[in-house]
Amino acid sequence: MINIRSHLIESVKKSDNISDLNYSRYRINGEIEVFQGAFTSRSFKPHFHNTYALILVESGVADYGIKNKRNVVTDNKLLVLNPYEVHTGRSLGDGVWNFRSMYLPNELVRSNYNIDIEDGQAIFMNQLINETSLLARYQMLHSRMLESELDMDAEVELQEILHQLAELSGVEVAKVHSDKYRIVSERMRDYIYEYYRESIQLDDLMKITGLSRFHLIKVFKERFGLAPNQYLNNLRIEKAKELLIQGLKATEVAFSVGYFDQSHFIRHFKKVVGVTPSAYLE
Repeated sequence: MINIRSHLIESVKKSDNISDLNYSRYRINGEIEVFQGAFTSRSFKPHFHNTYALILVESGVADYGIKNKRNVVTDNKLLVLNPYEVHTGRSLGDGVWNFRSMYLPNELVRSNYNIDIEDGQAIFMNQLINETSLLARYQMLHSRMLESELDMDAEVELQEILHQLAELSGVEVAKVHSDKYRIVSERMRDYIYEYYRESIQLDDLMKITGLSRFHLIKVFKERFGLAPNQYLNNLRIEKAKELLIQGLKATEVAFSVGYFDQSHFIRHFKKVVGVTPSAYLE
């Protein structure tokens, strides 16, 4: 059963000049995040989500770089991102970049495809979908979930959309990596998850891996797509979003996730989320 929580955040910044449009709506609906944005000039730095992301570009043109590969997404295209897939996002051209995003927890997707947690992770293979019937269903469900709380009808519709998406995209189970440095790279990641609130140094990672600074950075980046410091900051921001939604003040959140400098926290938050913590709360 999905825990029902619903909270709507709306942020609008408009001017008479169309080149200065900045509009977004955001709702936590159950365990699902729903986001709608309309921007004329916005750029998201390399980051990941710990969930699946379904992003429908309704109008405009956007560039979503995935694993250093450019993906130009035009209107009426649905982009599927797998968990922890490092990507960027920015508007292209002079028009307005309108999009709808939905962030789905791993457990929800895994259970939908009957994938045991020990088997690995569901991976969507074809990540760009333009099937009209699916896009229409997704658009209607997204609009509904942005306006009202999740109910059984919406849950059923979501499951059917995921099944249709699997048929169009193809879903495979990602097996555990068997590369030489898998164990040490995952040991570093686990260490970062355990101690992300503290001041982690490369020396700490050297002690648990036995690798040189240069080598451990290379190994970690090859495995997870980001250097350890970038991964740490991204993880802290994901944790910060959870605490902000729970009602904590931005100053409390910064300290809680390991930032002792408020400006440092705000800078990293904006790089990943696109807005400052205060704008996110408003």
